[in-house]
Amino acid sequence: MPNGNNDHEHEGGQLELDMFGVFLAGDRDTLANLVNEHAEELALPEALTRVPAPLREDAEMSGAWVQFAVAVAEILAERGDRRPLDRLTGPADNPIVRWQNALGQAERLRADGRFVASDELLTGVIAELRTSSGTAVDAMLGPALGMAGANAFDRGDMVAAQRLTDEALRECERTGDVAGVTIYSENLANLVTTSDGAGQGAFRRRLARAQKLHDAGRLIEARTLLLDVIAVVDAAPRDAPERGYRSKAHGLLGMIFYRMHDPTWAEDETRLALEAGKEAGDEAAVVIYTANLDVLRRG
Repeated sequence: MPNGNNDHEHEGGQLELDMFGVFLAGDRDTLANLVNEHAEELALPEALTRVPAPLREDAEMSGAWVQFAVAVAEILAERGDRRPLDRLTGPADNPIVRWQNALGQAERLRADGRFVASDELLTGVIAELRTSSGTAVDAMLGPALGMAGANAFDRGDMVAAQRLTDEALRECERTGDVAGVTIYSENLANLVTTSDGAGQGAFRRRLARAQKLHDAGRLIEARTLLLDVIAVVDAAPRDAPERGYRSKAHGLLGMIFYRMHDPTWAEDETRLALEAGKEAGDEAAVVIYTANLDVLRRG
């Protein structure tokens, strides 16, 4: 997370982004080989510790980056170098680690559609963060408020969604988090103008369900659900809010075909995800699916 030192922060090189694509595709063997090949570079203090700017506006991608960073650090630890893992996790009794773990759990609950349970965790973390200070607090409070706002949105509570997103924006302004200011300014503008929040929330929950089925290895069920979602989003008018989910839906379907050992369909769906990301001006999607396509085309 940025904390105002944006001119000097490490943004994640192309190597890390390519490896992130491999991680998202679920290819753990290739990931381990890449880590072993580039261990020295990945062990540098600035590596892996910050979510790349193009991914920060997508809470799911930001959370996935953290999981990716820990996975890489664990592979390095198995090689005998625990420094990256210690930098990411810290001592077990560190409150910062406790807050990070709670935020990660809140994000997983949110992805599973359990918004109330996610909010219960967020409420406690936000309360503690408000009474604390430091760089880590500055990095976490804005995103925690933003996640709570997203939960409120998906519950249909537009008043709370706007209030919490506005608080997230103000917090990012206070800390000089330029990326956060951009993200929450756009989110707040969308909240003010959105007239179909419940419908968008339903799409988010269906995609979250498909992601969970994918992660659990229930690929046929995930594929069936995604095909239904894609039929709706592809047929929607270009200015319909549902179109905003095309890139994610096609990208996830591409991962499913990849895991089902169908490289032709995997490449086709990933290409559609990339095209949809470009159409929507979604920089994060363009970065992710360009990297995924490169991996698929290399075979």
